[in-house]
Amino acid sequence: MFSLCPVLKLINPMSIGKRLGHTHLMTLSVADVNETQTLTSLLDLSAELFTVVLYRGEQYKMAKDDTLMLPRLNAMIGEEVAFKKCLMVGGKTFTAIGRPFLDNVRVTARIEEHKKSHNVIYYLDRHKRKNIQWKNNQNQVTIIRVEKVEYHPDIVGPLDKETGRLTTTGAFED
Repeated sequence: MFSLCPVLKLINPMSIGKRLGHTHLMTLSVADVNETQTLTSLLDLSAELFTVVLYRGEQYKMAKDDTLMLPRLNAMIGEEVAFKKCLMVGGKTFTAIGRPFLDNVRVTARIEEHKKSHNVIYYLDRHKRKNIQWKNNQNQVTIIRVEKVEYHPDIVGPLDKETGRLTTTGAFED
């Protein structure tokens, strides 16, 4: 059954190197976590994190100090922007997958440059006409540098509206 709570996959350190070198994955969801327990103790959040961000219908994988070329952002050079539509976040020991988004992830980036992309030349031929055209196109793009990726998994899953406890209905089962 589909649920809106995030699913966390943790690499079991005891199984690394066993069974032909494959690592086994443990899946945690709302059903596995006590309502007072947080996942901060299980995760190594001090390590480098990566995230997959949805921006204008396209997905971009980002990590700290990455430089990316995105479609034009309406912001000034040197300004800080934040991406909140994160589909997935992960590190060395875990991966959290949103359904569809993760609420506790924030990616902060700084705009470095606005420019045009490389020249794309395309050929336009209209069927049964003696009209052949060569056209070129350059899109407006923005160069950004990712400054930090923050993940705070304080709550795993949605809270019940009446009691305020974590709900376990519809939890993902592997």
